[in-house]
Amino acid sequence: MSTAEIKDRHERAIRFHQQSILVLGFLGGVSFTTLSLIITERTTILQNGNALGVPPELYIDFLTAWVSVTGVVCVMASYQGQRAAAGWLAYPSVAESLAQYLVGIGYLMFIGGLILILLPFSPLGSFAATVAAITLGTLIALAPGHIPKVGSGNSGGQRPKEEEKRKENPEPKPHERVGSTKSEA
Repeated sequence: MSTAEIKDRHERAIRFHQQSILVLGFLGGVSFTTLSLIITERTTILQNGNALGVPPELYIDFLTAWVSVTGVVCVMASYQGQRAAAGWLAYPSVAESLAQYLVGIGYLMFIGGLILILLPFSPLGSFAATVAAITLGTLIALAPGHIPKVGSGNSGGQRPKEEEKRKENPEPKPHERVGSTKSEA
């Protein structure tokens, strides 16, 4: 991989982390709010019976632990994403990869928490959410990026038209800019 390709991938990774920071902070806040509701509404959850035959106390303990860990993962992913977005992490590196993995883990844990919270109130709704999560997750996994048109020669990542424009009109060097002379540069 050339230096230019590494630089381009690093810039795309920085944009990815810039966009995910806010979302992960929001999910961490939602997790904290959910945890507060679980703790304050413990008796309401206990009154809704067993979740899949599990004693309600065990279910609430498991749910509390799940939501707590989800909040921690989302907050740590946001923190690591801030470091990556600021360019403080080398690319490629284990620390930058960890930031990307934490984003995915945070999303998956949040979805799992939603399904678990819904379970004692609506088993059918929980099942439907599980099917939707698995279906959409599979679609995302099978189609991770831009699928180029057949014969476009594009390996993905950039739109073909933008790639052609860059080849046809490379950015001028400082001494080649309009209105400047070589003596000014």
